[in-house]
Amino acid sequence: MGALLGAVSAICIGIADVLGRRVAETNNAISLSGLLQIVAAATAAIAVVVVPSTWIGGDVALGLASGLGLGVGLAAYFHALGGSTSTVVAPLVGTLVAVLPFAYTVGTGSSVPPVAIGGAVLALGGLAVLSSRSNGATTTATQIRHGLLWGSVSGLGYGSGLTFVIETAAVSGAWPSFAQRLSAAVFTFVLAARLGLPLFPSATRRSFGLAIVSGTVSGVASLSYLFGVQIDAQPTVVMASTFPAASVIGGRLVLGDEVSARQGVGVLATLAGVALIVAT
Repeated sequence: MGALLGAVSAICIGIADVLGRRVAETNNAISLSGLLQIVAAATAAIAVVVVPSTWIGGDVALGLASGLGLGVGLAAYFHALGGSTSTVVAPLVGTLVAVLPFAYTVGTGSSVPPVAIGGAVLALGGLAVLSSRSNGATTTATQIRHGLLWGSVSGLGYGSGLTFVIETAAVSGAWPSFAQRLSAAVFTFVLAARLGLPLFPSATRRSFGLAIVSGTVSGVASLSYLFGVQIDAQPTVVMASTFPAASVIGGRLVLGDEVSARQGVGVLATLAGVALIVAT
């Protein structure tokens, strides 16, 4: 069940990414993120009512910390891209986001079959290849240092955000997800205000609708991940970490993105690793 919920989370992230990119074409990404976080929080609030959820202070605190990590990850990611290139930043962030939650589940003493470990290594290696892009541009030493520094901050932020909720209890239900998205929204709004950016994107009725759908699907992704780790953390975090493959496939099918041979290999390696994990 954990693997299934992790897969649902990855697919939903891919869908939300495709929809969000449509809106981001004419809006600042941070302003857009604030709206997406609010919609995702509203989705989690509905889940609190629908799904049996008990308020547990410690789990809500973990959700708030998780949201702060996600907010820091987003801000650091855009700052990294501002002084470096995606070739340096994306592989580092993607790898840290995948490795940290998985390493935590292994480090806490859970028993992992050798086949599953091999599958995880293959999937994570595929993600590193998938996230890297070669655009032929010359990257200076300063850009590399900037990208490595802030890419690390971003990956640690995202990765820790996904790790915090692993320790939440199943009885807390959707409360940690609501706290997570609310915390991320507050952080994003404060950041936008400090940077002098609009708190909400300016959009047409169609693009605003796409943003609402994207935020809703993103909220479902968070809920699926949360419920998955509450049931069986290891397969959930590995399956959920395959979201870059879902984003690449969605971008290709919906937006017509070009997919390089290297990225194709990354997708195949990721899917093969997932198959080994599910087989165990």
